[in-house]
Amino acid sequence: MLSVVERPVPASEAELIAACVAGDASAQRVLFRREYPRVHATLYRLVGGSRDVDDLVQETFVAAFRGLARFRAEAKLSTWIDRIAVRVAYAHFAARRASVSLDVVGDVADGAGTPDARAHARDGLRRLYAVLAEL
Repeated sequence: MLSVVERPVPASEAELIAACVAGDASAQRVLFRREYPRVHATLYRLVGGSRDVDDLVQETFVAAFRGLARFRAEAKLSTWIDRIAVRVAYAHFAARRASVSLDVVGDVADGAGTPDARAHARDGLRRLYAVLAEL
């Protein structure tokens, strides 16, 4: 009879990181399950209740697992993963803003709408660029 033998969970964070870097799928699952609730909550607070949260959580963990070999342990692993989540959220916001601003620029460049609408769009672009410059 065959039986499933579970690998022991690494005892320390350093062992868990080493196992993940080595490609141990069970260690990666342990890390994912341990960090998922906090990462999801962080992204939910930043992005809101959109459907994008799950995609951003996935992007966060992909980036974390890719960069785990470069983790220097100057901070806790959870803090490092949280910073990745915030960067992923900011990239998401920047991509959305760029998409919106390109639509508005296209409308203004095409001369679409009334003169008031074009002036309003230009004013919106100025405010958008000012906010982006602050980031």
